[in-house]
Amino acid sequence: MTTKQTDNNPLAADLVAALSELRTLGQDGANPHFKSRYLTLQTLVEGVRPILARHNLALLQPVTADGASVTVTTLLLHSSGAEFSSALTLTATGPATPQALGSLISYGRRYGAGSLLGIVSDPDADDDGNAASAPPATDPTYDAWVATLQAETSNGYEALVAAVNAGTDAQKARLRANASLWNALKNAAVK
Repeated sequence: MTTKQTDNNPLAADLVAALSELRTLGQDGANPHFKSRYLTLQTLVEGVRPILARHNLALLQPVTADGASVTVTTLLLHSSGAEFSSALTLTATGPATPQALGSLISYGRRYGAGSLLGIVSDPDADDDGNAASAPPATDPTYDAWVATLQAETSNGYEALVAAVNAGTDAQKARLRANASLWNALKNAAVK
């Protein structure tokens, strides 16, 4: 994370006053894959926006993208024109699909705002970045095996399990690390 601060007393005074009103926010999101809870972006923004506004501050989070990387800049803009900002760059470890980039953006916005404002969730444990940290798809044999698994889902759950068991130990370990893929395969096989 990089930080930029401009010198301006009204910004500093209003920021300190706003920070003194911010409270711990509850973890209202659930990640079923990791059986964890986290503070959602919506709850974070709804919890801070009115307090910031009372102190002449606005929270902005412009995003730029470059291939598989996104940069989320979290900017506190004061009514005087002064600003305080921090930028966080995240890179998808798998294919840069719109869903993967969207996940990175949401994750970056949540962590950027939380970090810049000193927001704590209760308890402060957040493991919802699984989509941004999936293992990269670099092994063509793994990709072919996953295609076989996808085809086997039409034959039912037992056929899927047999195809998984026929994979190499490395393939099975990689599948275990990608809970969203495994759940999608199981759901497709059950239908």
